[in-house]
Amino acid sequence: MKATRLLSALVLSACATSGSFAAPIEVVNSLRTGGCASSAGAPALKRVSRLDEVGRRIARGETLAAALDGAGYRAKSSTFMRLTGPRSDAQIAQMLRAHHCARIADPAFREGGVARRGDSTWIVLAAPFAPPSARDTAVIGARVLELVNKARTAARRCGKRSMPAVAPLAREAHLDTASLTYAGELARLDRFDHLGADGSAAPDRVGRTGYRWRVVGENLAAGPTTAEEVVQGWLASPGHCENLMDARFTQMGIGFAFSATSRNGMYWVQVFAVPR
Repeated sequence: MKATRLLSALVLSACATSGSFAAPIEVVNSLRTGGCASSAGAPALKRVSRLDEVGRRIARGETLAAALDGAGYRAKSSTFMRLTGPRSDAQIAQMLRAHHCARIADPAFREGGVARRGDSTWIVLAAPFAPPSARDTAVIGARVLELVNKARTAARRCGKRSMPAVAPLAREAHLDTASLTYAGELARLDRFDHLGADGSAAPDRVGRTGYRWRVVGENLAAGPTTAEEVVQGWLASPGHCENLMDARFTQMGIGFAFSATSRNGMYWVQVFAVPR
């Protein structure tokens, strides 16, 4: 399961007018703090230089994805708006309010950037990618188990298959080790596959820890940064959901790893098993 960047663009144009035109990010922030009806509670954006660079790259013709990569900015989600023709701040606010309050008011966006070229201005909004710290491994692992067991208390549909409520899982140290080791490999090698670089499958990796198993299952995810996101994604995917709701499994391990140089950033491995 891979996370998908949210890539979108809005082009606004009108005739040139005179007026004050100083700080588009401040205009956006004014809309986020009440100028848009849906923006109550949206935090003010922080302007960051890398998003200014993203705007400059887009102005030169790059796609949003290429501009983010070129500027070295890893975004969980992002968008941009192009304003063509000179604008006063009041006119910019009016156009953004009329055409795109939903995007402006999105509380997920925390940072912004601005670029100008000719008579056009680009405003970039982004939710920065914020991976969890390794020191939070125990807390996050416990939260994943909690969410998984909560899901298992209720019957649900996994795609076209109806799955009954099942007994909770228990954490198991060997399965944690297998999960963490493989998550580290995926992050280090920038891979996303159930087949390891050495040709190993999940049962092989579990066996290497000394765990004697009868049945083994594995879920992978790439991109999510929280326990809530990764479990929600697994439940939304039929095959992953079936693993998570499989009554045969009695134990679970969980591991995650981050690599700043990989395409997906965060990699998660969840291993299910039944001991002999």
